[in-house]
Amino acid sequence: MGRNRGGQTTVGMASTLIGWKGQVAGKMLGVGTQLESASVVAWMLRKSIREWGNKDAKHRVLCIQRSIFEEDVRAMAERTDDVCFGMLPKAKLHDIFRQFVDRHPQARELTEYNYHHGCCREALEAYGTFMEKVLSILGNHWPFDAVLSGNFGYLQQQEVARIVENRGIPFITLFKEGLVIPAYLDELPKKVIDRKRYIGSKIIFYSEQIRDAVLKSDAFDGAEFEVAVSGIPRMDRLVGAPAAKKKRMVLFSFYPEDKFRCFDSSPDTLKRACDAADGFHRIIYRFAKDNPDWELVVKTKVGERYLTYARDLLVAECGEVLANVQVTNAGAAVDLIEEARVVVAFQSTTGIEALVAGRTVICPDFGEFFGDEPWDYFQDHPELVTYAKSLTDIEQAVRGSGENVEKQGPAPQRRDEFLQKMVHGADGKASERVIEAIVASIESRKQNREGA
Repeated sequence: MGRNRGGQTTVGMASTLIGWKGQVAGKMLGVGTQLESASVVAWMLRKSIREWGNKDAKHRVLCIQRSIFEEDVRAMAERTDDVCFGMLPKAKLHDIFRQFVDRHPQARELTEYNYHHGCCREALEAYGTFMEKVLSILGNHWPFDAVLSGNFGYLQQQEVARIVENRGIPFITLFKEGLVIPAYLDELPKKVIDRKRYIGSKIIFYSEQIRDAVLKSDAFDGAEFEVAVSGIPRMDRLVGAPAAKKKRMVLFSFYPEDKFRCFDSSPDTLKRACDAADGFHRIIYRFAKDNPDWELVVKTKVGERYLTYARDLLVAECGEVLANVQVTNAGAAVDLIEEARVVVAFQSTTGIEALVAGRTVICPDFGEFFGDEPWDYFQDHPELVTYAKSLTDIEQAVRGSGENVEKQGPAPQRRDEFLQKMVHGADGKASERVIEAIVASIESRKQNREGA
């Protein structure tokens, strides 16, 4: 590896340069916004767009980038030559948005739930007027035929949606939310969606049950839009995935306070459940220590507290960092699942993704803490996973995990019924359905413009 005279590696120099360029770009975006220079801001947004897919495609779709959602977009980009996806970081829109809104005395009171009900109206109108100019110039630098987002409630995109829709460009939502325990779906509109307002041409849902629940919300009252159901694009590559060659387990670490806060249980019960969650992590680490021929990858959420939680429990259980254990907050879940024989998850779509891939799925058994209260995706389908409380449970589940689970059980019919209900099945064509829905909206709007 090359070094400069100061001893810094070439890779280190490159990282420093990238970081420096990012800081400069951020400051230029900020200065451009302060000066309300639409041309500067549009150019900086253009520089931040990453193109995925065929750059010479017939259609271009501007995507408001978010985690998970970007995995869906990447899956679609890999499966079509007809659409180029331009990933625009949501954080860039956030920076512009805040400079306008923070001037208003009610700035701290603004939420997704009062955005359309009068809060900070003057600031939002000023932001909208500015973004009208920015999007016109951006469209010259990077022409786009549609805008795609993973949610319709983001504060920063409300004016963007209104602007493009008024111009005859479809704003489309691939709704990445709603994958909750089915028993709680009916509560979703009231708790999460009501008082928001849908702006757009089309909303695409992962499943029929999510569609049926979400559309009960008052956020859609008076709106005219189309609806489609697709499945989850990022799961397409997992359909028919070959058996993993290495002895590798991936634990999608979960932070107990986050997972259990929605349950209607006593403080003492919740504390015992949190202690059990800590203990479950430690059981997985004990398995790794007792079985050094197995690799364990522990994937956490991005935040530092999640990484620290998982690492602290590793040291607490094993007294050291193990050579066969990696704790990380980086990497795509789909990649990790593909490379693993065994996937450990709790109340996470990664468990469903692992089932699609035919992997052995292990879930912690916390049923004793919640009685009859629904607490997990697989609660009504225990035959599809292994619910574990002890190291023995883990070891028994791991035995025979070298073959693709789809070939040895559970019964394909029960698995398919579950996947159809949760994610519109697993036929490997979710990306295709979303792409078709996007292109149909683009073509429809194009015909409307030409006929006007």
